[in-house]
Amino acid sequence: MTPEGFIEFSKYALSKKAEVKRVCVKGYGATKFLFDLIGEMNQNLKEIFPGMYLQIKTIAALKLQYQAPIKNMDFCFKQSYISETLRGVSLGQKKVSLLLRELGRQRERISEFFKRMLHKGSYDYMLMDARIFLVN
Repeated sequence: MTPEGFIEFSKYALSKKAEVKRVCVKGYGATKFLFDLIGEMNQNLKEIFPGMYLQIKTIAALKLQYQAPIKNMDFCFKQSYISETLRGVSLGQKKVSLLLRELGRQRERISEFFKRMLHKGSYDYMLMDARIFLVN
């Protein structure tokens, strides 16, 4: 306040000019770390599972980060930065169940993937979620 009247603070004036259309807060760090970590694994997924490698990669990251059950995959996906980078991926409960069922039927491809990963020599250990899924 001055004798001439109120003088606006310059940063406040800037904030009034900037029009924010959308604010989005999503988890980024863990996702970035995991996706950077799986560099060559990503190429093997693309080659062995061409039609579903994005979903496999995304489900694996969500399971590792959030221990998300199938029914919560879509919610966790939407809360994660993964949803910003993989816009074509859909992880509804039925889609995930069908994907896992189809993946489980492809034993030869699964074996090939693990053979490639372990024989390349760049991985000494493999992290697996080996819980039993009951499928009717």
